[in-house]
Amino acid sequence: MANAQDEYTVRQSDRATSPRKYICSGTWPGSVRAAQTARTNRVHARHGLHLIETHALASMRQVKNAAVRYANGPFRAAAGYEQAANAAGTSILKIFNAGGSVGVGAARFYLAYHTEHQTDNSVKRDVYEASGSYSFSSADQLSLMYGYAHDQTGKGNNAQQVGLTYSYSLSRLTTLYGSTGFIQNRNRAQFTLNGTGYTGIAVAPGADTRGIIVGMLHRF
Repeated sequence: MANAQDEYTVRQSDRATSPRKYICSGTWPGSVRAAQTARTNRVHARHGLHLIETHALASMRQVKNAAVRYANGPFRAAAGYEQAANAAGTSILKIFNAGGSVGVGAARFYLAYHTEHQTDNSVKRDVYEASGSYSFSSADQLSLMYGYAHDQTGKGNNAQQVGLTYSYSLSRLTTLYGSTGFIQNRNRAQFTLNGTGYTGIAVAPGADTRGIIVGMLHRF
């Protein structure tokens, strides 16, 4: 099983290079209209529950992106920028992600920031996340996260999420996991929980959602 800092670095890179794949690792939202982060599982695993927005992502073109990573001892940091024009070329979606973590003994603490802005102002959102993980042994890890998505369009479509994930490595290739998450949507927000291999159930505008998932991840 990859350790938390490696998963975090990879996930930050994913966010920077693909708005369609940007999902917080752990149990919270993730990205831009397809997979939003307010993203965690965004704590530290590629399995578990993730927050997504339920409307579809329009076709994008003219995608540009860049990402950087930094690692020094117990410190990890990553940042990325991406922009993509819509299919008609009339508007551009701009995304910036940044995050860092520090390891203290068997624990690791994370902070992450995500912002996205459609130049026609149809989307304008900031997401803030804090999470932590603790490894009881080389095989099992517990992760806890909190995230808040702030709607900057003035419509008050905000949301917040808490998530908890436990994982246990049976071997280098096989991991068992359990994850639970709760999302509080405000006003007309429609964030929902997304699993590893399925799309989350759509929710009514402003409705809360919660979920539990148990599964096994095997790497071939």
